[in-house]
Amino acid sequence: MSKSLYLQKRHTLESGDLLVCEHKDWLWRYVGHTAGIYKNGAGQLMVLESTFKGMTELNGVQLHPMGDWLAAYPGKVHVRRLLKDGRRLGAKDMGYLNAALEAFIAIYRGSSYPDIKTFDGRLKLYLARLDIGFNKDWLKYGGDDNGIFCTMLWAMFYVLNHIMRQLCSPQEYEPRDTEMSGGFDRAMAGAGWSLENMDQLK
Repeated sequence: MSKSLYLQKRHTLESGDLLVCEHKDWLWRYVGHTAGIYKNGAGQLMVLESTFKGMTELNGVQLHPMGDWLAAYPGKVHVRRLLKDGRRLGAKDMGYLNAALEAFIAIYRGSSYPDIKTFDGRLKLYLARLDIGFNKDWLKYGGDDNGIFCTMLWAMFYVLNHIMRQLCSPQEYEPRDTEMSGGFDRAMAGAGWSLENMDQLK
């Protein structure tokens, strides 16, 4: 059933769409996971994510064919399609967004995930939880860990390309902020951009 859902909806997916993931195991479901879509020049749908342990056993920022990634992900996956002024992007805007995403991938692909074996890495993740809901970066991270975690990656892309207003540092966002009426929706409000309601792919 999940494969048929994706096959039915694959033609509606574009670069910049956000993936909201719900793991089958309760602990990882509580933590949450965020990924997003990149459609390459050949029209192939790819998933851009940063993860502690991806489908290839690597950690950090990585890119996978979407069909393979969906088949490997152990849980439910919903898409929130990216809209501009309430509509899907036209060809010109999509061209700009694809070029921006390609440049972003070229810079950040291979970047590490925060090292949760170190104090700095754990602190970075803990502080991401403490400011959520306030839209203020009150507890600033000043450590040495340069890792990028999952929701931070897509917040960085959206902020860099003026899709989201920078209400706080991208590292302050966590997966629950990608859900309806969460931090991403609040940061897009008034910027001309929005995310559709969640639509299940798996």
